[in-house]
Amino acid sequence: MDESSSEDEDRGPPRKLLKPKSKKYKQNFRQEWMKDPSFQQWLLPLKHHESEPSCKVCSKKLTCSKTALQRHGESIHHKQAYANASRQVSIHTSLQNQDSANVYKEITTAQVAAFIAAHNLPLRLAPFLLDLIKARCPKNSQETNCLRKIEIGATKCTNVIRQGIGLHYAQELIDILRRMRYSIIPDETTDVSSEKQLAVCVMYVDETDLLPVTRFLDIVEVDNSGANGLYQAIRAIFQEKFIPLSNIIGYSSDTCNVMFGENLSVSTLLKKDFPHVTAVKCSCHLIHLCASHACLKLSKSLEDLCRNIYSHFSRSSLRRKDFKQFQEFVEAQPHKMLKLSQTRWLSLESCVNRILEQWEALRLYFIAFVADGKDPSYTTDSILNALNNKFVLAQLEFLSVQLKRLNEFNTMFQSTEPLLHYLREEVTKLLKDILSDFISMDVVRKEDPFTIDLDCMNIRLPLDKVYMGILATNTLFELKDDPNVQTVKKACVEFLVELVKQIRSRFDMKDPIFKLVEFLIPSNAVKCVPPSLNELFLTLPYLAEVADVTRADQEWRKQALEEPEEVAPEETSTVFLQKRLNAKTLNGTLKYPNLKKVVACVMSLPCSNASVERVFSLLKLIKTDFRNALKRETLVGLMHAHVGMKANDVHAHQLELNAEFVRVLKSVKSNATDSEAGELIRERFKKV
Repeated sequence: MDESSSEDEDRGPPRKLLKPKSKKYKQNFRQEWMKDPSFQQWLLPLKHHESEPSCKVCSKKLTCSKTALQRHGESIHHKQAYANASRQVSIHTSLQNQDSANVYKEITTAQVAAFIAAHNLPLRLAPFLLDLIKARCPKNSQETNCLRKIEIGATKCTNVIRQGIGLHYAQELIDILRRMRYSIIPDETTDVSSEKQLAVCVMYVDETDLLPVTRFLDIVEVDNSGANGLYQAIRAIFQEKFIPLSNIIGYSSDTCNVMFGENLSVSTLLKKDFPHVTAVKCSCHLIHLCASHACLKLSKSLEDLCRNIYSHFSRSSLRRKDFKQFQEFVEAQPHKMLKLSQTRWLSLESCVNRILEQWEALRLYFIAFVADGKDPSYTTDSILNALNNKFVLAQLEFLSVQLKRLNEFNTMFQSTEPLLHYLREEVTKLLKDILSDFISMDVVRKEDPFTIDLDCMNIRLPLDKVYMGILATNTLFELKDDPNVQTVKKACVEFLVELVKQIRSRFDMKDPIFKLVEFLIPSNAVKCVPPSLNELFLTLPYLAEVADVTRADQEWRKQALEEPEEVAPEETSTVFLQKRLNAKTLNGTLKYPNLKKVVACVMSLPCSNASVERVFSLLKLIKTDFRNALKRETLVGLMHAHVGMKANDVHAHQLELNAEFVRVLKSVKSNATDSEAGELIRERFKKV
């Protein structure tokens, strides 16, 4: 046998040739798009340094794809912006008919004010910012000559923001809400000036492109923080803007009695006036309350340890410096200790994990600190005793595992994506996950987690079989001969039992709406589950006003006959539904127009009030200790300008104004007082 044949045998059987991976195709901009009647009125050509086309009406960058351009042209936001622009001559045409210097003046003034609003800068900074721009402009240029004539002080900047930029973005939102179904997400807070504030966000889904949108609508000061007072304040917000309250289909807020009490609350008053509204308690607040009550079953020394360790280091740089030496000695990360929030119990996880990470460094530090005797106290002695107690360590390790799963659930429902259709499924998964720690796995698999008898000892695992996590199990194994091991395990089981009870009582999944909206889950859509949406239409009668429900039901069944698609695990239901419901027939019309309207409406139902919490975070950035006297009109204008520019992905220097926007800016009364500005804004709402 020759060498070549021997080599062939060594290679073994021939391998199956792998199919080469297809290269991703990147669409280049095509000049013929500029001649397409669908695009030529608004599409801007590429500049030499750009890779993406732009819409001159929306001042927005677009994906370089003909399909993406068509989708943008059909979106509600674009149509509204195009309609506003078409009613007025374009900025380029207006330049021929009016003094271009005046237009340049308005644009520059607006951009300076927009920069102030977008970056939460003091309003008094406006004239100094303008002086800086003037100083950096080339001398003897046309722009410099125009800039010399521009003056903007704090008062003018304030009015440009609240009567101009903020009002412009508010009007865009109001125009949409006047013709669409939406959900409201209210909440109250006390700001830095100790004033009671009620903020309202709205959630809707653009039925053209199925994009979920959550936007800030308004914030008002309230004197009466009772249910009636808050409800009347909410009604006044919508009535002032001439937004139909009958368009409300969903409501979500925190779980306090004022917002969600059974007898008299904002939710009961709202459902009394509008019975069709779907009211959903905030899932994030609910899981927080579940954790808070369950932790009461564990030793209070755990919470005290977290608070005392943070307090020990929080006001002493010398102690932090000494502790850093112990961190270096045990080769621990040089992290600071974290503060336990008074109102968010789930923040305990990060505190617990930080203490576990620094456990040995903390123990050695407090041994040295107590032995030194410079600052003896009961608190430091109790900290040291806890750090020397392996049972405390085991409970913290157990708590870390349990709080992690609760925080993952909490984080999921803080998303801006519509997730109500996943709520029942995720709560069920969470319950089964917790139950499997102390209940027989066979029982957890077969039984409904909402009905399992927690008091039945026959289905419970023995204490030595209870799952507490690897770290806690190993720590307790070292103490297996200590009789207190059983006491600690019993406390951990009581924590798990209480946690399950709290979840089952607070997450009321008996409401049929939670099951009915699950048709939005991609795996259900491809299997046509349920086979008919009739029950959904009966439960939500307003859907008959949105679309032809008979045709929508037929389209629901028809879409399941499409070629089966593999649903990628990371693909959200929004992306899946966008792909499926944007499909078109051979003549270019939508395959499922009525189903698309129904889906957009149902996706507008909220499951948490995380969006309004973000508004309060923005409120704290705007209304600070140094700007605690901001009036409502100014505050609302700043927030609308900030949120509106972010929603449209526009920075101050990119602010391009159409003729309508310029007209709004020209109507601004530069020296208006707070009361005058408020009256001018209300008059503007009436005209629109």
